[in-house]
Amino acid sequence: MKAVTFSAKLPTYIRTMILGKINRKNYYSKHSCVRFEEVAEPALPGEDWVKVKTLYGGICGSDLGLVFLHDSPLLTPFASEHFVIGHENIGTIVEKGSNVKEFAIGDRIVADDKQSCEPRGIPECSNCKKGKYNLCLNFTEGNLSPGTIMGSCEDTGGSWGEYYVAHRSRLFKVPDNLKDEEAVLVDPLSSALHPVLKDFPDDGEKILVLGAGIIGLLVTAVLRTLGSKADVTVLARHGFQAELAEKYGATRVVRNGSLDKMAELTGAKIVKPIMGDKYL
Repeated sequence: MKAVTFSAKLPTYIRTMILGKINRKNYYSKHSCVRFEEVAEPALPGEDWVKVKTLYGGICGSDLGLVFLHDSPLLTPFASEHFVIGHENIGTIVEKGSNVKEFAIGDRIVADDKQSCEPRGIPECSNCKKGKYNLCLNFTEGNLSPGTIMGSCEDTGGSWGEYYVAHRSRLFKVPDNLKDEEAVLVDPLSSALHPVLKDFPDDGEKILVLGAGIIGLLVTAVLRTLGSKADVTVLARHGFQAELAEKYGATRVVRNGSLDKMAELTGAKIVKPIMGDKYL
């Protein structure tokens, strides 16, 4: 199958770092860590797994960080040496193991990307028992290659390939009234919904949303959808982001982190250090 892959081999990594600084396009050339190439379709790791044909694969900010080597090399022990990129996903089940009873061939699904204890076939760690799969202690253990998520694990594939595999415990069936283009946003929507629910603001509180990318916009939308009347300020870089933030309920939008405006809103002072930029 065709896929966009990442290779973390040290010589390739160093070469990409050097050539990328000369020309940005070298971050995704035939000599770089990121390549568009032919790879084998991922096989079912066991009878609790399904194979999914990709309908859409989202482009996360972390994916762009990977392409342009913005991520710290300190994270490499928690990823496979070679893998298919992509964790934001929606697809159709084309094959399933004998233990998968609750899903059928042809079902549209979104897969939770975490490759924690249960998919790895090992007893749940203390964090997984609490439902904190993102803090799993065993991302390099068990029956799978290292990888915190689909899209960093060699055995699962990723949504930047034609097929990927997912454990039945991580599957969510997509309702018929939800479009593919909407369902692929489940991952960033979850990233917005979770922190809001963990610390839902009182109506009298002031909220600052740093950035108006997809997750920042969804945080704003989630707050208003769940009935929050809090004062919400959104920092936006681009005009179209500002328009969307206002559409989804921001009390106000501050463009490009204007210090004067933020000082006015917060009652803070603007100070100037001997070197560097002013700050509040």
